Amino acid sequence: MVIARLMIHVQQVEEDKLKDREEFLNKRAKTTARLMIHVHQVEEGKLKDREEFRNKRAKTTSNESGQQKDRNSIWSSFQQMPSSPAPSSASAPAPKHRCDFRN
Repeated sequence: MVIARLMIHVQQVEEDKLKDREEFLNKRAKTTARLMIHVHQVEEGKLKDREEFRNKRAKTTSNESGQQKDRNSIWSSFQQMPSSPAPSSASAPAPKHRCDFRN
């Protein structure tokens, strides 16, 4: 009778070990699946960012010729403007205290 109880106990321990192992393997499989999904999402994000960067680069290179003309016309208008002396900071009143920067 004692041997029968021992055998039943050993059998229950082995079944518990199998259940624990199955749970562990299931958790590991779920964790691996989550990790793979995360990696996939990160890679998709990188590809999307790379494509957006290429599109922006393509837009700027195609618009450069038009922008170059605009820059030249703006630059010529600056050259035609009469120049006046810029106000110097020496004419501004000095602060009375080291931390007083109010007018």
